[in-house]
Parts: sequence; C-alpha cells; structure tokens
Amino acid sequence: LIVKKLSDRYNVFSIVAYQNLIGVFFFLPLFFLLDFKQFIQVVPTWDVIKPLLSLGVFASTFAFIFFTYAIKNLGISKANIFTNAIPVLTAILAFFILDEEITPVKMAGILVVVLGLFLSQLRRGMFKGLFRKRDTEDFLLRN
Repeated sequence: LIVKKLSDRYNVFSIVAYQNLIGVFFFLPLFFLLDFKQFIQVVPTWDVIKPLLSLGVFASTFAFIFFTYAIKNLGISKANIFTNAIPVLTAILAFFILDEEITPVKMAGILVVVLGLFLSQLRRGMFKGLFRKRDTEDFLLRN
C-alpha cells in the first residue's frame, strides 16, 4: 500500500533505489554480526562474485522495478495476483535454460496456478446465478 501511494508521487527507479538503500542499512549490520567471518574466508573469484551480482541486480533490483511498475499501472490487487505466476515462470525458464525436466507434478502445479490466475481475473458475477437455489431444488425434485 505504501508503494502504491509513493508511485503516484515518485519515479519507480527512485522508489527502488530508496528500498535498496534502506535494505543495505538494515541488513549490513546483521551481515557483519552473523556472516562476516565466513565471508572473508572465501576467495573472491568470478565464480563467487557472479551469483552475488546476479542476485543483487536481477532478483533484488530488476524484480522490484518491475513489481513497482506493475503496482503503479495495474494496482496492488492485480499486481499481487500475478506474483503467483513466479513459480510457473521459474519452472519454464529452468526447463529452457537449465534443461530441467517438467514432471507430471510440476505440470499439474503449473495448470493449477494458471487456472487460478484465469479464474481470478474473470469479471465478478460471471457465474452469478449458475447455482441458483430454484435450479437446485428443481434438479433435486426431478431426480
């Protein structure tokens, strides 16, 4: 809700920049308290730095930019509904990029999520009257 109000007044990039800055001030002390000793023991090679940059840039920054943009243009309710599609997109990208298998269980999960997204976007009242009391009583009396 705060992001929606802020997006009316500020640029999406500014909102995400401030979110990241606040996150740095919040998590940096925790990092120094809990993980710094293990972190300095790791040799900084490209194989170590690349995933950290990927998580920092793509998962944190770009994802928040797109989500804030969606909130600004779609509204908070619709933007939150589509966060349910993240596991579906992850499974599809993992299939194409990482050659992961799409098992029947994954396919069933994908179908459930897509069906849920579809049903959540239908207009209210579309099924209104489908199960009216009179129709149910008529059905029970006939059978």
